[in-house]
Amino acid sequence: SVIHLAGAAHRKINNQAQCDAIRDVNIDATINLAKQAELSGVKRFIFLSSIGVIGDSSELVGLDESAIPHPLSPYAQSKYEAEQKLLSAAEHWAMEIVILRPPLVYGPSAPGNFGRWLRLIERFPVNVFGFINNKRSLVSVRNLADLIVHLVEAPLNSKTSIYHVADMTVSTYQLWHLTAKVLSRKTISFPLPNRVFMLLGRVPMLRKPLSQLTGNMVVNGDKVIDDLEWKPRFDYFSTFK
Repeated sequence: SVIHLAGAAHRKINNQAQCDAIRDVNIDATINLAKQAELSGVKRFIFLSSIGVIGDSSELVGLDESAIPHPLSPYAQSKYEAEQKLLSAAEHWAMEIVILRPPLVYGPSAPGNFGRWLRLIERFPVNVFGFINNKRSLVSVRNLADLIVHLVEAPLNSKTSIYHVADMTVSTYQLWHLTAKVLSRKTISFPLPNRVFMLLGRVPMLRKPLSQLTGNMVVNGDKVIDDLEWKPRFDYFSTFK
């Protein structure tokens, strides 16, 4: 098997050249690697994509693998196009293709949005999200790694498979308290009215991060559990031990 995790992520896109650079890595290099794997007789190619392929928000009903793709960022678009090219090529290959779409991945020393979340609570231990009644799904880096290892030998129902994976769904308020406990930080609850977040969301540079903190992104990961007879083994606290 080949497990393909490499990709260009956590980058600001300010011009077309930077967008092209992400596409070179996330699409062209991915397909080239898959072609070399097929030519070398690899039996299974496991590709780490992103839940961003189907968008950055949801209703409270979890999005499963039948959701219509709606990538909204250059990164998500590149992952979606890589998925499509892999699935198309698989029609002519003997190699199996497995695509994983994780939401926000949590764990110690995390980069990206979760890394910023950890630093925020370390530096500003005031929970202002008490009136935000949202739901967001996450997955532990340890559970994600455990699933990938399981996928190397697990029997599959078809030559191509797409799986969503998540192990918890919580509000931003709940996630704050969980993270504060993990970091052994004493925090103060000082909930701000929803109207404050709506006004702050009008500021262009705050619009996206606030939507991620206050909106819903619920992922249905039942299919991977049912198909592969796999279950998450680590909770939020054991992930950081």
